[in-house]
Amino acid sequence: MARRKRTSPADSLLKDSLFVAILVVVIALILLPLVWKIIFIGVLAIGLVIYLLLYRQKLRKLRATGIHEIDIMDGKAFEERLWLLFKDLGYAVQATQYRGDWGADLIIAKDGIRTIVQAKRYSKPVGLKAVQEAVTARAKYGCTHSLVVTNNVFTNQAHVLAHANGTELWDRSRLLKELGRLAK
Repeated sequence: MARRKRTSPADSLLKDSLFVAILVVVIALILLPLVWKIIFIGVLAIGLVIYLLLYRQKLRKLRATGIHEIDIMDGKAFEERLWLLFKDLGYAVQATQYRGDWGADLIIAKDGIRTIVQAKRYSKPVGLKAVQEAVTARAKYGCTHSLVVTNNVFTNQAHVLAHANGTELWDRSRLLKELGRLAK
C-alpha cells in the first residue's frame, strides 16, 4: 500500500501552509508598494481566519463521530479520530510516518509513559499480527508500553500474545467506553 510521510493529522498541512504564507508575505513586503502591501496583508489575514475556522470545523466534526461512523471510515480517518481521542484524554500525541511506520500509528505520552498505538479499523476480528507489530514498534520507538485499538474484537490468539508481551488491547467495547467518557 502506498503511504506518504506525515507528522500528524492536519498539522502537516498547517505547517506547510504557514511556511508558504510567510514566504509570500516576505516577497510581497519587499516588492509591493505600500497600498498594495496593506491590501495584501488584509486579504492574507482574511484567508487565515477562514482557514482556521474550517480547520476547527473539521476537528469538531471528527470529534462528533461515533462508532457507526468509525465503522465506515478508512484507516487514515480512524487514526485521525484516535489522535483526537487521545489528545482529548490528556495525552501528548505524535503521529508516526505514514510510510514505514514499523507497526505504530501513534505515539502517546502521559505522566512520563510513552506508548505506541496500533490502530486497526477492521470489519473482522483482529488477529495476532497486529499485536506482533505493536510489540516490534514498542522497541523501535523507544516506548515502554504498546496498545492496539480496534473498532472490532480480538481473536483468542491476539489476547494470548498481548498478555504475554504486556500489550494492552482496546476492543470495540473499550473504544466505546473511552469515546463515551468524553461525551459526558
